[in-house]
Order: sequence, then C-alpha cells, then structure tokens
Amino acid sequence: MLRRGLMVFQFTASAFLLVATLTVHGQLSFMQSQPLGFAQEQVITFEATPSILNRLDSFKRSLRDDPSVVGVAMANGLPGSVGMNQSYVWPGSADAQDQSRFAAYLYADSAYLSTVGLELAQGRWLRDTPSDAENAYVVNETAVREMGLVDPVGHAFRAWNGDESGMIVGVVKDFHFTSLKQPITPLAISYQPDGMANVAVRLAAGSTAQGIAHVRRTFADAAPGYTLDYRFLDDDFEQQYRDEARLSTLLGFFAAMAAFIACLGILGLAALGAQRRRKEVGVRKVLGASVIGLVALLTRDLALLVLVAVGLALPLAYLAGERWLDTFAYRMGLGVGLFVLAGMMVLFVALAASGYHAIRAATVNPADVLRDE
Repeated sequence: MLRRGLMVFQFTASAFLLVATLTVHGQLSFMQSQPLGFAQEQVITFEATPSILNRLDSFKRSLRDDPSVVGVAMANGLPGSVGMNQSYVWPGSADAQDQSRFAAYLYADSAYLSTVGLELAQGRWLRDTPSDAENAYVVNETAVREMGLVDPVGHAFRAWNGDESGMIVGVVKDFHFTSLKQPITPLAISYQPDGMANVAVRLAAGSTAQGIAHVRRTFADAAPGYTLDYRFLDDDFEQQYRDEARLSTLLGFFAAMAAFIACLGILGLAALGAQRRRKEVGVRKVLGASVIGLVALLTRDLALLVLVAVGLALPLAYLAGERWLDTFAYRMGLGVGLFVLAGMMVLFVALAASGYHAIRAATVNPADVLRDE
C-alpha cells in the first residue's frame, strides 16, 4: 500500500505539473497571437537626446531621406509603455468638476498614427499646429463608451493638464497600449511638442539592416558622444510576458523531473510485479494465453493507479489554472481537450515505463519458469 500510495502521489504531481505547464504555455501563446490593434513589426524606438530635440525637424528629415525609413514619429510613450494617467471631464458629465475619472494620457505628433499603425474610427488625427496643441484631443473607443457619447467628434473635452478646455477631433480604434494583463482603458491623446522625447521609426519591409545603419549614422551626426540604444517595438512588447515564459520553462522542467521520478517508481513496481507473477504467467501461457492478454494483465493494476492519480490531479489543476488565468484581463479558456491530452500523456508514459517488464515477462519460455515445479 505504501508503494502504491507513493506512486499515486508521484503521478498526481506529474499530471498536475503537466496541466500547469500546458496552461501557462497556452496562455502565453494566446497573448502572443492576439491582435493588438497596431502594427508592431519593423518599428524601432529610442530616446531623443537634448541636441536632437533642439534640431528635431532637421533630424526627422534626415531620417526620412533614406528609402529604408518609411515613417518617423515623436511621442512620450509607445504601446506597452503608456503609463501617464490624468483625470478628465466633459460637458454633460455628472459633475463638471469631478476628478475621479481617469484616462491614460499620451502625447503624440501627426506621424504617430501611420508610424505605429493605428486606425481611426471617426474624425481626424492630430496635426502639428499650435491650435491642435491648445485644444485638440483624440480619444479611443473605450473612452467614448465610458462618456456615453453618440457623436463624439466636435464634443467638448478637457484633461486636467491645465485650465484649458479642448475638443475631440477624432476617435482611434481601441488598441492595447499596455499589457494584455490589463483591460483596455480610456485613452486621451494630444499634441504637446515640449513633452515628447520617444522616437519611433518604421523601417521598410526587407530593409531592416539598411534602415538601422541609416538611423545609426543620422543619430551619430545629430548627437555626437551618445550611443544609440534602440529597441524593436515587438521585442519590447514581448518583454512584458517574460515572467510567463520563465514560469512555463520552470514548470516544464519540474513536470519532466516529476515524470522521470514517477517512471523510476513504476519501473520498480513493474519489475517486482513481473517477478512475483512469473510462474502465473508461465501457467497461463501453457493454457493458451496470448502475449497481448498477458501484457494487459501485468499492466492493468498499474494503469488503474495512474488513472486514480490523473483523476485526483485534474480537478486540482483546473482550480489552480482558473485562479491563475483570472489575473489576466484577456485569457484563454480551459477546455476539456487540454485535460484529456494531459491524462493521455501521463498514461502513455506510465504504460511505456511498465511495458518493458510486462512484455519481457509475457514472452518468457514457460519451461524456463516451471522446470522446478
């Protein structure tokens, strides 16, 4: 009973860790495959130095001089790193002085829309003009829904970055400006030329190396003494899920170790069972039992124990998986197929581990076993 209990415990742990690994890997793949609402490929980002900001227009023109560069934009944040929040109000809200509603706030120039690959739902994008810097806002669809506006373009709007009132000039389709761990929240975008230091450069497809070389040269000319520290936007976004990637790798390692230890135990039990029943097997062979029937006989008890272990592990793994997935705003569903796959894998490993001794015992010559009887 102790041996059987230990084996059930080992395979319960193996099945639990296997389901956990599949769950984490599935959620990671789910997040990586979700449409983000912007074009993250072929975009590099870096910080502008003070010397670049002093001659920003000529710097952007120099970047666009090469055909490998198809877009240059300035902002104070990019998808994945928009972290500034401000309260906002609009005429018709419950309290015109209420500062309890907060929206993520982003400064961006006129080229940001095409460079990052956003899509307009209504109205127009921001322009690099003093009038837009004073009173123009672009909001996302979530902000429109929260404000309850039917026709938001032209509607008065104010973010609490001063006493100035503004107006909504456009609505951008929702995009993930933070990790998929958080839901999309209201977002307000305005043009503030003095508050933008992030440079986004979109490179032409197939010209990545040429484009990066051109950006390096242009940066070196505009900011002597500084080193260009650029990042790809898609890589930067992927870094948000490094904890989940590490967890998936760690769980996979422990699941493999638990399965290996459990297989060592089942090998011992299979060898012991085959040794104890070798005379019974010999008698059954003399009476006409087939090899397949004998293998099934020798592995039946072990298979039942593994099924018990799987039956204990899967409900626990489901509860733990649901609790972990609830920490994500956008998550995969735990379907029956995942648990069936995990159970079949554990059962296959167990039968493969015990099958060697079962087949060896089932194919022995009965005369060698029964000669002393």
